[in-house]
Amino acid sequence: MGTLDQFASNFGEGQRVSQFYVSSSDTGLFGDAPFLVKSAQFPASTIGVIEVPFRGRKIKLPGDRVFNEWSLTAMLDKENKIYDAFVTWMDQLNSHSNVEAAAADDILRQDWTVWALAPSSSTPAAGGGGGGINPNSAIIMKNCFPTEVGTVDFNWETTDTIAEFTVTIHFDYWEKAGATT
Repeated sequence: MGTLDQFASNFGEGQRVSQFYVSSSDTGLFGDAPFLVKSAQFPASTIGVIEVPFRGRKIKLPGDRVFNEWSLTAMLDKENKIYDAFVTWMDQLNSHSNVEAAAADDILRQDWTVWALAPSSSTPAAGGGGGGINPNSAIIMKNCFPTEVGTVDFNWETTDTIAEFTVTIHFDYWEKAGATT
C-alpha cells in the first residue's frame, strides 16, 4: 500500500483531455487544417470471443480483433479549409459526376494520428515526435477513409459559437506509436 505522495509522484501531471493533436499523412489535402479538430479520441478495438462447447460447458478462446470507426469533430474556419478537404477527399473516393473515380486507389487512403500531449508540450513536428513530446503517446490509424461528413448547422439564434461538423472515418487497424511488433 503506497502513500499519497507516492501516488502523486507516479501519476505526475496526468493526461488532460484538452491536450491533443490530430495529424494526417496527406499534408497536401489537409495542410494545417488538423489544428481545427475540436475533439477526437483514441479509437477502440475489441477482441471477439469464440465459444467452444464441450460436454455442456463452454471454453472461451480469443477471436479476431475488430476496429470500429473513428469520429472527430472539426471547427470551420472562415475559408472552410478542413470541411472542403474532407468533401474533396470523399469526391476523390466516389464522385457522383465522375463514375470513373478510383475508389480502390491506395493513394486515397491515409494514415491519421492522434497525439496525447503533456501539458508542457507543444504540437508534434511534421514526421511525428517533435516538440518535446513522447512519440509513444500516439495512436496511428492505418488506411483511413471518410464514410460520412456530417451536417454544418447554421442558426441565427445561436451566438458566440463556432460552426462545427463531425466526420466518421473507417480504417483497417490502429497501432500504438513506438510499439514493436
